[in-house]
Amino acid sequence: MKKYKVKKMSTLPNDILCVISEYSDFIPVDRALYKHKLNTYHYKLSRENSLKYYNGEIKLDARFMHLDLSETDITDVSALINCHTLNLSVTLVTDVSMLGNCHTLNLSYTDVSDVSALINCHTLNLSGTNVTDVSMLGNCHTLDLSFTKITNISMLGNCHTLNLSWSNVSDVSMLRNCHTLDFSRTNVSDVSMLRNCNTLDLFGTNVSDVSMLGNCHTLDLFGTNVSDVSMLGNCHTLYLSGTNVSDVSMLRNVKILETYGCKITKR
Repeated sequence: MKKYKVKKMSTLPNDILCVISEYSDFIPVDRALYKHKLNTYHYKLSRENSLKYYNGEIKLDARFMHLDLSETDITDVSALINCHTLNLSVTLVTDVSMLGNCHTLNLSYTDVSDVSALINCHTLNLSGTNVTDVSMLGNCHTLDLSFTKITNISMLGNCHTLNLSWSNVSDVSMLRNCHTLDFSRTNVSDVSMLRNCNTLDLFGTNVSDVSMLGNCHTLDLFGTNVSDVSMLGNCHTLYLSGTNVSDVSMLRNVKILETYGCKITKR
């Protein structure tokens, strides 16, 4: 395949899909390999190329819908307002007020704190950020708030998938309509309101009563204080390792059952 080394995106042939790698400038890929994404461009911008971007040697435009700028020195993202998918993880970006039209946005481990402009994002990763106010993100489909200091999640009840692991949340009663929830290593103890949840991760929490979770498809209770699982016979996947469970006689219909470290006396 012929390779092109260019200074500006505009000089690329129209039939070439380019990927910016960490080891070279632009590596063109035959677009025939991506027939299902003919109008989509994917880029990985290396640290070296990020400097060229700053100097105007590389021009990013609205054609580049899927862009990975993670672990670069980029700070100004005002030119990326039309990106569909944007990865800014571990960058120097702080102002994302112009990225409200992004469908999928990864801001993990940045110094971003104000996300009030991101109310229309479908998928948003804020893991490890300084964000504390997420009251405006109630329309997000998938939201990652792991490793944050979030406490108030009262407005997130309509989220489909919510990762709150290693956060400061404790009251999760408002999340009864969520499909997938991760509360691992949090102070959550009462999950009685989550009976409609499909996938629930309670790893390392203080939960002890799971009698209301019999409709869960996948339930992770690893390292919890749970001892009675008699009401979980309809679960498909159940992780009980590191718990005080001893009687699993009511779990014969469970398809995947993990009990490492449990002192099972009744099967």
